[in-house]
Amino acid sequence: DLFESNNTILAKDSDWQTNYALRINSNGSVEFYAVDATNSYWYGYYTGANVIRAGKWHHIALTHLFGSDEFNIYVNGMPVLGTAYGDPLNGPYNAEHGLFYLGAIAVNPGEPPGRFLKGGLDDVRVWKALRTQQEIAGQYLAPLTGGEAGLVAYWKLDEGAGAAAADAT
Repeated sequence: DLFESNNTILAKDSDWQTNYALRINSNGSVEFYAVDATNSYWYGYYTGANVIRAGKWHHIALTHLFGSDEFNIYVNGMPVLGTAYGDPLNGPYNAEHGLFYLGAIAVNPGEPPGRFLKGGLDDVRVWKALRTQQEIAGQYLAPLTGGEAGLVAYWKLDEGAGAAAADAT
């Protein structure tokens, strides 16, 4: 395996009560899984193996349209085929439930985070708007101002050290 399992990029809540999580699996695939506020079953989408290569920087983007099984994962601005599983999310996520983590996830609610990303994060962006492949490909290498329409969170991760990151929106 290229990576240890459960390399969490970002997550909302714990692994057993997840609102959503994005991770790199041990075979180099990218996986997004979630539960929305109206659904008690997990839904997810994962790519094939070896999409992410150890020792290389990658930009990973995910788009999803609620109420559908339409997921798209992009690596370095290019679409990557994947497979959906579970029941389609009807949205919205339960925004009040749980903590938001970068590079980790708590295994159980209230526990310290674990399942750490074995790698680095350069910047993390969360959008309310459904981004197109052209928008992702055209902007993934460019820094943002933090005031872009539809951008709800932007962590530049330029602090240099520490366990907290400033949101630039």
